[in-house]
Amino acid sequence: MNNIQEIKHLLGGLEKYGLDEETVQKAFDDTGRHIERKKEIQEKKAVALSEEDFLLLKSVVCPVCDNVFSTMTVKTGKARRMQPDFDLRPRYECIDVNKYDVISCRKCGYTALSKDFSHVTPGQMQLISEGVKKNYKLIDEGLSDFAPGYDVSIERYKLALLNAMVKRARVSEKAYICLKIAWLYRGKIEELIKEGELIAAELAVKLEECKAEEIKFYQSAYEGFIEARAKESFPIRGMDSNTFEILLAAMSFNLDKLDDSARFVSTLLVSHSVNRAIKNRALDLKQMILERRKEIGEH
Repeated sequence: MNNIQEIKHLLGGLEKYGLDEETVQKAFDDTGRHIERKKEIQEKKAVALSEEDFLLLKSVVCPVCDNVFSTMTVKTGKARRMQPDFDLRPRYECIDVNKYDVISCRKCGYTALSKDFSHVTPGQMQLISEGVKKNYKLIDEGLSDFAPGYDVSIERYKLALLNAMVKRARVSEKAYICLKIAWLYRGKIEELIKEGELIAAELAVKLEECKAEEIKFYQSAYEGFIEARAKESFPIRGMDSNTFEILLAAMSFNLDKLDDSARFVSTLLVSHSVNRAIKNRALDLKQMILERRKEIGEH
């Protein structure tokens, strides 16, 4: 109902109730003003919200040194979910939730993904005590800021990767941390472009540096997931086999491993256990592979 003529047509026949054209016009005007006002409120609300509005502090006990400390977490249901990236990177309005999926004890240095932080065996505690805690130095990383920047978040994830190596974690855990770091560099790139605070030359250098780091960790994640696929049982990092396959298909495409991507896609398309959402993604990816091959002159 975009105009008065359309509404008059829909409401034709109500004149006998005393609802003449003037009444219809007033209803139309009132509705229009209400919609515009609602739109203004939503726009102001979106502008006013900051990352801090989606965060809260929760208390955590370090399983390695028994230190009790607070860590930042995203409020459940507060952030509005958006369409994820093709490689399943989660996206939310006004906040990059990937920054907050790691917990770090500043007393001993033990750091892990939120899901894994409390799940550490006595043997792994010993390895962490000897390989991390023994040499760890407390550094003021600007924790007075409620929401850390990308650089601080990336350092914490790198600490998580070191701890995963030291405690001899599963290859899938190490690969997933690498994927998270790659996603953080992608988020940092988006932030740099959006802020526009650097001059063109400085921005170009910074973007190139971040892209190189993103690809480095992305490649490590991909190789780790390929190894995990051969050695570990599903679910892997909470993913069933079909979700894991579409992730590998997307990652191999992003790394220009088109033959690998095509194989993963083919497996998904012929499988009878794949749900419609994943099959649609596989079909989209199949088309993207064909277009990429045309771009680079492959047949």
